[in-house]
Amino acid sequence: MGEHMRKALALLIRLTSLLNAVATIWTLFLVFFVTADVCGRVFFGRPLTGAPEVVKMSLVALVFLHMPHALWKGRHIRSELLISRLTPNLRTVMEVIMWLLGVFMFTAIVISSWHHMVDAWQTGIYEGEGSLRVPLAPVRTIVILGSMLTALLYLVGAVQRMAKLRRLSKGDP
Repeated sequence: MGEHMRKALALLIRLTSLLNAVATIWTLFLVFFVTADVCGRVFFGRPLTGAPEVVKMSLVALVFLHMPHALWKGRHIRSELLISRLTPNLRTVMEVIMWLLGVFMFTAIVISSWHHMVDAWQTGIYEGEGSLRVPLAPVRTIVILGSMLTALLYLVGAVQRMAKLRRLSKGDP
């Protein structure tokens, strides 16, 4: 891997770590927010205005903020039942296919969601009714950003596994 690629990958990893930190802080805020909503509802009969909308939009955003970092750190759930029984070459081929499918899936999310994001910014679409309406544009932008970063990381992973496959075919571990 060339020096420019190493620097670009390091920048990509720093960005995913930053988004992960933002999502973690956001999650902590959400814990206090939901606690305040429940306490207000139970003790005072007055829930926080717009709490369901804020939580609903937050959960979507949090998934896409955490996704790239979880992928890069290998923290997604996966079953080893089938893949552990394969030879190293076949296992690496399966991994290449899986990582390329990840590139395809997250690129498809970006492509299919792009016009929704642009539309949300142009028309000012909101979620909820009444006194608190949550804008959809920031959340839709986070979906695009998280999907782009995840697709890029899947591509990096696919290239790394293709290099590994090349080494295995030459007899190197």
